[in-house]
Amino acid sequence: MIRQRLFQSAGVANALVGVALITAMVNAPLAVALLSDASDVATRTALLLGSFTLAMTVGAVAGGRLVNARGIRPVATVGLLIGALGFAAMWWWPDELRMGLMAMTMATAGVGLGIVVAPIGEVAIRAARLEDYGAASGLVLLARLLGMTLGLSAITAWGLARLDRRIVALPPVSPNPGETTAEYFTRQQQLLNERIVPLTLAVIRETFIIAAVVCVVAVGAVALLRNKSADDHSIEPLSEDYPSIRL
Repeated sequence: MIRQRLFQSAGVANALVGVALITAMVNAPLAVALLSDASDVATRTALLLGSFTLAMTVGAVAGGRLVNARGIRPVATVGLLIGALGFAAMWWWPDELRMGLMAMTMATAGVGLGIVVAPIGEVAIRAARLEDYGAASGLVLLARLLGMTLGLSAITAWGLARLDRRIVALPPVSPNPGETTAEYFTRQQQLLNERIVPLTLAVIRETFIIAAVVCVVAVGAVALLRNKSADDHSIEPLSEDYPSIRL
C-alpha cells in the first residue's frame, strides 16, 4: 500500500495541507495577540479561529459531496487554489486590528483546506485493500500531523531568524544622558510598539504567503492522483458497498 504512487501522492498532498493548516492556526492568533489588549485576546482569537474551523467544516462537507460528481483531482485542485487565494489575501492584513477582514480571509483559506480533506483522504483509502482500510486512514491522518509538526518547526525557525535579522538592523537603543531608568524603559516600550510589533506582523504576513505557495505546490501532488493504468480513470471498488470514484 505505502509503495503505491497513488497513496504516496495523497500522503504528500496531505502533509502539505498540514503545513498550511498549522500556519493559519498558529500565526493568525499571534497577529491578533499583538494587536489586541490582553483582556480581549482570548475572545478575539476564538472568533478568528472559529471562522476558520467553521469554514473548514463547510468545505469538508462540500468536498465530500462534490468528489463523486466532479472527480478527486478537480475538487482537490479547486480546494487548494481557494486555500492559496485565502492565504494570499491574508498578506493584506493591516497593522491594526480589523476582525472583519481577518475573519473573512481566514474563512476563505479554511473553506479551501476543508474541500481538500475529503478527496485526498478518500483516494488514499481507496488505494488500500479492504483489510488495510484502518491503516490507510491512520496513515492519512499521520501525514497531515507530520506536515503540521514539521511545518510549525520550519516556519517558526524561519520567522524567528528573519525577525532577528530585521531587529538587528535597527539602530540600538541606549540610555540618554540624564535619562532616568523609568524614562529609558518607557522609551524602550515605545520602540517596541512603533517598530518591533510592525516588523513582527510583516514576518507573520510573509508566512501566509509561504502557506499560499505550499497550497500551490500541493496542486502538483494532487495532479499525480491517478490510477496505475493511464487508461483507467477510476479506482475500482473494493466491495459492493464502495462505488467507484472518478479521478
